[in-house]
Order: sequence, then structure tokens, then C-alpha cells
Amino acid sequence: MADLRASLLMRRTTPKRLPPRQRSLEKPDMAGSPKSRHLRLQVGRVADRRMFRLALGLAFLAGFIDATGFILLGGIFVASPETFATMFAVNLANGWGRAAQIGLLVIGVVSGAMAGTRIVHRSGRNPRTAVVVIVACLLATAFYLNLSDVVLWPGFLLSAAIGMAHCTLDGSDDLVAQAMSATHQLVRLGEGLADLCLGRKAANMVAPLLFGFAFLGGAVVAALGHFVLASASLGLGTVIAAILIPIALAADRAGSRRA
Repeated sequence: MADLRASLLMRRTTPKRLPPRQRSLEKPDMAGSPKSRHLRLQVGRVADRRMFRLALGLAFLAGFIDATGFILLGGIFVASPETFATMFAVNLANGWGRAAQIGLLVIGVVSGAMAGTRIVHRSGRNPRTAVVVIVACLLATAFYLNLSDVVLWPGFLLSAAIGMAHCTLDGSDDLVAQAMSATHQLVRLGEGLADLCLGRKAANMVAPLLFGFAFLGGAVVAALGHFVLASASLGLGTVIAAILIPIALAADRAGSRRA
């Protein structure tokens, strides 16, 4: 009788042994552990740094394309689509030829942005790399056509490359996403200086300065290249875009690990 009572007591106090599959499902979740959170934070910082480097390179490329377009197309800022409406209206007074050329640039920017957005959101593991590769191909084609004395299509391809390159930064924070816009960087810089004058904590002014200087550097390289190489200077844009391909690949891989 005593042995029976001891056996019943052991059954009550001994924890029930779960099947192997159920035991694996009830393991404690380590995703919220400090070590895991620290690892995710490190991966996020690496991804942000690599996206920032890519944004700097794209700002440099935008400055180069803007200055090159201004020289080759006779005063049109290809990388500043916000000026197209004003230039279209002003050139209507001189006839439809110049206005039609600007209209073609608008179509190029819109087409490039459409294609770039589709690639970024549907191209698999390395969408930014794919966009930069296509931008390099567009610039190479524009370079070839320009050497062949084709008038309209090089400008169209430059504007398409700008529209597509903007999509490379899609999904980033607002400061990085607008890295290719010199106007946006000047506005951000002015806002930061205004905060300092009002005694408030200023926003990040280093990034707008870096993006602005990158844009300016690209424009200077384009001007010097045109002075030395004449119409062949557009080939430098293809070289710059090719240099950005491994940078975009590193940003894609860091972003996939972060996800």
C-alpha cells in the first residue's frame, strides 16, 4: 500500500514529458534577447552606412549629368526636373522645337522613374544593383549617340538615367532619398541654420553639406572633362556609374541581412 501511494505521488510531482516536436515549439524565444537586439542594431547601422555611401555616389553622378546636360543641350538642367516646366513655358515663345526637346526630357524622366520603381520593388535580391547597371548602360548609349552626332536622343537617355537613379534610394529615410536633389539639400541646410539662430537643436546639417558638395564635385568633373575631352566627356558618366555598381551591391546585401 505504501509503495502504491509513493508511486502516485511521484506521478503527480514529476513534470509531464512533451513529445520532441512540441518541446521544440515551446523553446524560449531568443529574438528579444539583448544579444539579438545588439546584432540587429549592428546590421542596421551597416546597412545605413552603405546606403549613405551609395547616396553620396549618386549625388556625384547627378551633378555630373546635370552639368553635362547643361553643356550638351544648351542650358537645360537635366538632373533638375523641377525646372522643366519653367523652361518649357519660356521656350514656347521661341517656337515648338526647343519646347518639344524639353517635353522629351520630361518623358524620359517619367519613363526612367517608372522602370526604376518596378525594378526596385520586383527584381529580387539586388534591386538597387540592377538599377545602377541599367543607368550605366543608358549613359553608355548616350555617349555613343553623342559621338555619332545624334541630337535629341542623348538628352532623352540622360533624363531617363536620372529618373531611374532616383528610384535607387527608394525606401530610405527622407534625407538620403533626396540626396540627388541639390535644391532639397540647400533647403535642409537653411532649416538647420534657422534652428541654430533660434536657439533650438539643429537638424543634421552634415549630410546636406556632404550631398551638396558631392553634387558640386560631379558638376566640376563634368565641366573639366568637357574642357579636356569635348563631346567624349560623357563617357566619364559611364565610368562613374560602373564604379557605383559594387557600392550598390554592398547596400543590397546589407539591406537583405537587415530584413
